[in-house]
Amino acid sequence: MKSHRHVLLIGLAGCLAFGCDESSHPSLAQYALNANGTQDINNNNNNNNNNNNNNNNNNNNNNNNNNNNNNNNNNNNNNNNNNSSIASCRVKYAVPNVTTGGYFETYSLVSASGITGTEGTHQGLKGQFGYIDANPEYASSDMATMLAKVHWSDAQYNPGYNNEEAGTDEYMSTNVQINEPGMYVVYYRYSLDDGANWTYCDKDGIATKFELSKITLVTVANANNAKIEWCQLTWPDTHFGVTPYAFKSGESLGVYAQVNAPGITGDNGTHQGITAQFGYLDTVNSGKTYADLKWIDAKYNPDFSGSAKDVNDEYMIAVEEKPAVGHYVGVYRFSTDNGATWTVCDGAGIIESAENFAYDNLLFFDVTE
Repeated sequence: MKSHRHVLLIGLAGCLAFGCDESSHPSLAQYALNANGTQDINNNNNNNNNNNNNNNNNNNNNNNNNNNNNNNNNNNNNNNNNNSSIASCRVKYAVPNVTTGGYFETYSLVSASGITGTEGTHQGLKGQFGYIDANPEYASSDMATMLAKVHWSDAQYNPGYNNEEAGTDEYMSTNVQINEPGMYVVYYRYSLDDGANWTYCDKDGIATKFELSKITLVTVANANNAKIEWCQLTWPDTHFGVTPYAFKSGESLGVYAQVNAPGITGDNGTHQGITAQFGYLDTVNSGKTYADLKWIDAKYNPDFSGSAKDVNDEYMIAVEEKPAVGHYVGVYRFSTDNGATWTVCDGAGIIESAENFAYDNLLFFDVTE
């Protein structure tokens, strides 16, 4: 076995004879510290391991850089959201009269840079409709106390809005049912962070305090207390107790009537809570009475444009399947309690005694081939 000294001398002699390449050989100091070949190999392995560790560290640093870049991107996205704010909002309109069992119908406008308007994304904005009964005690309450009592529900973005106010979107609520009569204050609110923070709106704009002059009120009437004040079968209008109106084959059976019920009918009415039907019977047996009438459901006519539309509603039937060929008389009836009680009317108005209606005021009509 060679001594350490012999190894050192052999190595030194080789360098003197052939020259040493410092870039590819260990230095003399390394040979002096590493007395045998085994140790040298271990050191070389350690160096390789260190290089691998350095590479791993570099990879980790790269991964960290990638993570930092991702975080920066996320921060940029968050900053973009945070850069937007609710610039304005207000309650645009609410149908002022509703009957119990009906639905609030309300609309609101909101402006938020980059989100609303024709150039906006229409995303990232949450709107809600809220209502609270108009209890006098709330008039003296602070905003926070009052808003804590509001019933909130999600409003819907209205894609059919025609941008009547530049830079705004319209939100609406038409599916919140109300079953208790009374007077209600309605509000809207909006959030850009999924409800963590809210901006509140009244009819004048962003609301920071409760002001009676800026609230929107909706009156809810008890549908069961609504009364039919008047009704009349109005068309065909020249065939009451005289020459029958002829509905020919292929022509629908169209008959119209008007009704007045305060709080429900007319321009300011809810158009809700009324049940309407047209009844008819054949005249072969003149002894037939009200109990013999056959009834067809009528529907509200949204296109009614008569002179009395400010106080009345119009109902109609347009039935393709007419009665069998024959001679008939007909009347209308209306109810505000889902058919528990009825008000019957003919061509002259309300029939005070339905069991003894006068044929002279009934609609006469024929169904022909």
